[in-house]
Amino acid sequence: MAEMTDGSLCGTGQEETLQVKDAPLLCFACKAPLCLRKQVINLSLGNTDEMLCLVCLSKENEQSPAEILESVTFYILRRECLVREWQRYETVAFCPDRCACFPDICFQSTDKT
Repeated sequence: MAEMTDGSLCGTGQEETLQVKDAPLLCFACKAPLCLRKQVINLSLGNTDEMLCLVCLSKENEQSPAEILESVTFYILRRECLVREWQRYETVAFCPDRCACFPDICFQSTDKT
């Protein structure tokens, strides 16, 4: 498990993390693992069978991964069926890949500090 610059670990020890039932676990394009929130992002974009990671979504939409995350989070937080799944990751501690993702953006509206 990699270490972050502040000395904490990138993973959470919860690698058997929460997932959306019956959703793909890997990015269709690059095979990167998909966390619950990436699955919800894909569902909000209408992707149900061929889900993509943020990097692949950004290439497809000509935006940065952070821009994709920021724009879709606004939508997700206003849709009851999506926000219910989104909030299963209660805090940034649930993020399974804090080194390769954008936890500061992902949890800015929902982190309970």
